[in-house]
Amino acid sequence: MCPLCLTTLTLAVSGVLCAGGASAFAITRLRGQRRVRPNPQPGRSQERAA
Repeated sequence: MCPLCLTTLTLAVSGVLCAGGASAFAITRLRGQRRVRPNPQPGRSQERAA
């Protein structure tokens, strides 16, 4: 392959990889951390009245 083709291909691949990494970073930052409470809150009963 000619040097111009290799340069174009390299730039295209690096652009795709960079965009994928940037979008993954943005998704994790925008989503935030959702923490699940492992234990129920004290004082509340788990049973429902029928």
